[in-house]
Amino acid sequence: MLLVAAALSTFVAWPLVEYDRDVGLVLGAFGAYYDHGSDTEPYRYAVQGQVALSTRGAQDHDLGVDLPDLGGFRLTLDAHFVTDHHAHYFGLGNATSATGPPELYAAILSQLPGVRLLVRHRVAGPLFAVAGGRAIFESVGATAGSLLAATRPLGVDGGRAIEATAGFLLDRRDREIESTRGWALEATARVARHALGSEFTYSGFNVTGSGFLPLGDRVVVAARGIADALFGDPPFFMLPELGGLAWLVGPGGGTTLRGYPRGRLLGSAKVLATVEVRARVASFAVLGHGVDVGAVGFSDAARVFSHAAPDGPLLSGKASAGVGARLVVDRDLVVRFDWAHALGGDPDSGFYALLGETF
Repeated sequence: MLLVAAALSTFVAWPLVEYDRDVGLVLGAFGAYYDHGSDTEPYRYAVQGQVALSTRGAQDHDLGVDLPDLGGFRLTLDAHFVTDHHAHYFGLGNATSATGPPELYAAILSQLPGVRLLVRHRVAGPLFAVAGGRAIFESVGATAGSLLAATRPLGVDGGRAIEATAGFLLDRRDREIESTRGWALEATARVARHALGSEFTYSGFNVTGSGFLPLGDRVVVAARGIADALFGDPPFFMLPELGGLAWLVGPGGGTTLRGYPRGRLLGSAKVLATVEVRARVASFAVLGHGVDVGAVGFSDAARVFSHAAPDGPLLSGKASAGVGARLVVDRDLVVRFDWAHALGGDPDSGFYALLGETF
């Protein structure tokens, strides 16, 4: 890891290492610059970027800008390029299987590119109004003999999905990054229409809540719950794209249901939960900047619902458990290393080295 720090700014660069059994070994680099030249929390502005390539041809590149104080508004802009020649399509619904031959679930998915914009404005005290949108240009390849080629769900030929979103955030956390106490609740609605330039028409909502409970000076219990649903005719490739302020992908991957591949469960409605126990193990200074080293134990769970497929018993979702480490610079920048194992039959596990806390 490279850390370059001045009195009012921090630049950090470090290698990215991730592995899963389908994509293979992922190697790349993160970089982030934080300017602290004012009293704005959590910083005056930040620029973050990622370049990542896997040994099996996947790419995941990202560039984001965060401006917390832009004339009373906060603007976040993110552009990403993702291509995965070993993506998965396990079918729709909560009762899908992953025990067949790998070629049955094969798919080629690419976002060329995806762009996301979010604007936030304080209405009063802890209440914020939020608005924005995202545009995803998806390329899809259905491998011969695969489930995707056989079932041909809406979106199998790719296409353009453009959404507008609006909602509110009620934020009672002590701080946005590395929260130690308090809670936050957000609710957003989103729509995709031809008038926006989208090839697909649908609508949806997202409700996300998180809470933080300190146990002494060094341990925090953190929990998050998400309910997300889509209505109308969304393409299958938008089913794992959650709404809300964080634009998460799931269930599955490095931020939701860790230990399972991205898109392991696909459904128009999703419920996700995460519980983490975070402990600060050591603290020291580097070039005048505070560095905390932490350890984490966690468990993730998810359940999806689909009218197009049988879902099984109500409590028949997926779960995982794992451990991790955290490196926190000035309580603004978080590098996390997580290992998770799938519970309940799926032979999956995953290791992740990513920027930012899970929530």
